[in-house]
Amino acid sequence: MSTILSELKGRVRSMEQEFRERGWERTGQDIRDYLVPDRGRFLQGTNNTETNYDDKDNRRYVLDDTGEQALGTLVSGFMSMLVPETSVWLKLKHSNPSMQKIRDVGVWLDDVRDLILQVFSDTDIYGTLYNTFTEFGSFGTGCQLLDSDPINTLDPKSFTYGEFYLRRGTDGMPNTFAHKSFWTAREMADEFGEENLSQAAKNCLKENGQAPKRFLVWHLIEPNDGRLRISNPTKLAYNSIYFEADTSETDKKLLRVGGYHEFPVQAPRWLVISNDVYGKESPGTKQLGNIKMLQSIVEDRLVITKRMGDPPLVSNSPYADINALPGGVSYGSDGLGNQPSIQELYKTAPRIDAFLTAEQQTRDLIEKGFFNQLFLIVSDVSDSKRMTATEVVSRNEEKFAMLGPILNRVFNELLEPMISRTFNILMRQGFFAPYGEYPMPELLQGEAIEVEFISVLAQAQKAVGLNSIDRYLERAGIAAQILGPDVLDAVDADEVMNAYGQNVPSRIVTDQEQRDAMRQQRAEQQAAMAQMAALESAAQTTKTMSETPTAEGTVLDELAAEEG
Repeated sequence: MSTILSELKGRVRSMEQEFRERGWERTGQDIRDYLVPDRGRFLQGTNNTETNYDDKDNRRYVLDDTGEQALGTLVSGFMSMLVPETSVWLKLKHSNPSMQKIRDVGVWLDDVRDLILQVFSDTDIYGTLYNTFTEFGSFGTGCQLLDSDPINTLDPKSFTYGEFYLRRGTDGMPNTFAHKSFWTAREMADEFGEENLSQAAKNCLKENGQAPKRFLVWHLIEPNDGRLRISNPTKLAYNSIYFEADTSETDKKLLRVGGYHEFPVQAPRWLVISNDVYGKESPGTKQLGNIKMLQSIVEDRLVITKRMGDPPLVSNSPYADINALPGGVSYGSDGLGNQPSIQELYKTAPRIDAFLTAEQQTRDLIEKGFFNQLFLIVSDVSDSKRMTATEVVSRNEEKFAMLGPILNRVFNELLEPMISRTFNILMRQGFFAPYGEYPMPELLQGEAIEVEFISVLAQAQKAVGLNSIDRYLERAGIAAQILGPDVLDAVDADEVMNAYGQNVPSRIVTDQEQRDAMRQQRAEQQAAMAQMAALESAAQTTKTMSETPTAEGTVLDELAAEEG
């Protein structure tokens, strides 16, 4: 066991060392200082010397909070336009489009979708997502973990930059997670059991379990692929190991060894360059220079404003002592022996308006860098009507083009894994079993289920494709008027409606069999009506002929005579 402990310690320390040597920690500290001073936990030290950033002066670098507000707008935009708690923002579908058209399948998928959204509402998942999006937009990497809970289904946890470390798999996705935190002996005993604590922690517990002494605890999650001579008891795909960082080699117990069926951590990264593990070029990273410059400009303006309200003075005293601080008095002499006098040190009035202009220009750059214009366009007070996703795209198509790759990373690295894990947890808890609340249809047994996003941002991205369909139909209508109705034979009406109906509930969409049946019934009715109309027309013609007089009787009499 001592060898396993050494390997565990070596693995997490190598991840920590890589985080520091590659410069991610240094950049993260700058972002924390100037953008999100209440976030970022760059923990250092041992159980006797813990250091953190939670001091009373953690906002000492922030004079203007434009960066924080711009980040807040970005995060609020993600929350309201991507994962709105009060709206349906996802749809489950079968990988085979023909299966999706089967009504029972579509209805079950919609019911399960509603169940997943209800689970999200009943837990703190939206608060967790808010934290993850904040870390994502500022540091470039967010991180959250979804544990299962027998009562609430999910137990979400969010982390802040600097307290967790990641490693990627061959597919480029994170598959190893290490988290460090400080625990008291009493907290460890309550969570892991006193029998699993190190001797040092046990001694501390006996002396005073509530003492301020804290112990560094690591939580490591990694693939259960034989890289360690240890496995979780149930041979799950991922190991979950808790251990004390300062456990001596004589202590032969880990705090806990467990496992997960799938990787429980979602770690969206803003932009990944080459084989980097953490995200880069986030708005917080790219706007860090502007944020620092804004603080400098504001600081200079405040100094000058204070100097104008309480100007430094100069006196023609024989002492030459210059004090340029606001309200400062400088002593000097005019060299002519005149009586001492006091006057302002500076004769020129500073251009405060120039500072204000520079501040506003810098604020505009910061807000633009955080995509504030895009997220505020829907609620623009200058628009009296509510804009559709199509209108949003038409006005901001170039902005959506810039944000598109980022949204794809959010879908692929955060939302889809989160939904997939929730679905799997519900399945393991028996919700979809034959005896469960939502028995899975036989047609879906063992089949792949995909996630489609239907929030405002997702629809806005798809609106580009729908715009092309609209233009195609419009031009087809014009061509039909000029070239004739045969032009419309090139339009598949069913596929057009399928494209428009991708985001609507399956209950209101008829499947292909129902459509074929209705069309056949309609065709039979039309044929019957045509036949009846033909019979009525023939009868009317016969009547007319029988009533039309001729020289030898009626038209009908003459026709009968000819037949004879």
